[in-house]
Amino acid sequence: MTGDILRSYMRNLIQEQKAQEKLELRQQQAKQLEIEHQADTKASKEAVAVIEWESSPNTATFNHQTKEPLADAGAVGDVEPESTAPDERQSQLHIFIWRVDQALKQQKKPTAQQLWNEIQHRHKIHDTNRIIQGVDGQQILWCSGYGNEQKLQRTTFDKTLSNIRKNPPL
Repeated sequence: MTGDILRSYMRNLIQEQKAQEKLELRQQQAKQLEIEHQADTKASKEAVAVIEWESSPNTATFNHQTKEPLADAGAVGDVEPESTAPDERQSQLHIFIWRVDQALKQQKKPTAQQLWNEIQHRHKIHDTNRIIQGVDGQQILWCSGYGNEQKLQRTTFDKTLSNIRKNPPL
């Protein structure tokens, strides 16, 4: 009788160990599925952001030789850059700065400070792609279509603007 109790105890112990191993295996599988799901979700969000940015309904046409919007391009808020070639990467912030600069140039070529002030106080009018998260006296906080949060410091803005004017993004 003692032997039966011992065998029964051992059988229960082995079954308990097997159940614990199955539970651990299922937890590992669930964790792996969660990781894969997060990666798929991130990839899907990035793809959607790119598609939305490239197929913006307010896209205006530009004269690519003069880099100026065509006369019938509409109001300042409606001006959008034409889609770029897929193999050509461009900073969305540089395109945004260039568009604001072009809008202000219709009156007179703005200084870097004037352009910064325009972006700081009226970026929502110009930011049709909604990349600007905030602007203060020291930096522009922005998020690319790929979901990368970045900032441009005021101290580097003048040089960035100069480079954009020398080599326009569009």
